[in-house]
Amino acid sequence: ITMATPIRMSVSSTSMASDGGSNTYNFPPRHRLMRNKKTAIAFKIVQLMLVLACIIMLCNGARVNFNFTRLAVSFGTFGAYTVIPVFIIAGFIIGEVTPILLIGYNLFGAGLFALVGMLRMDSCLSLLVEMDKLSFSHNSMAMQNDNNMALVMGIMCLLNAFLYAIDSVTEIVALRDSF
Repeated sequence: ITMATPIRMSVSSTSMASDGGSNTYNFPPRHRLMRNKKTAIAFKIVQLMLVLACIIMLCNGARVNFNFTRLAVSFGTFGAYTVIPVFIIAGFIIGEVTPILLIGYNLFGAGLFALVGMLRMDSCLSLLVEMDKLSFSHNSMAMQNDNNMALVMGIMCLLNAFLYAIDSVTEIVALRDSF
């Protein structure tokens, strides 16, 4: 029985892996994904800007459907994810590392923004069906403007959901590589 010993290189070490037989393979060290603090802060700022744009649209007339539950979910999501990224950015700046908590916030945010985006899209589509029945008037033009704003807000919410999902996947990979 021969034992394989790792080969030491000047810059980094490599490890020997066996295929179960008598052959061993020389693998380079695995690259670890480390989160860049500046990139993480910029990512959170983009997410925060999208939330603020959605709040402005919702307050300025993107409330196509006056369903209280839909509005409460929208305002609750936007309010919470206006406050949370500010504290996460502050944590990044002072150097606090909370990857598991960050994964939870990001996954929950992705789900909430996807829900709000789909609710906004549903409101837009249902209003389009109802507007086909209405006559062309000033009131229907104002409704069409609100509908377009709600559609853009829904798209922005779905984009933010995608960004939160990417952020959580990046954090999961970085957490897995740290072990």
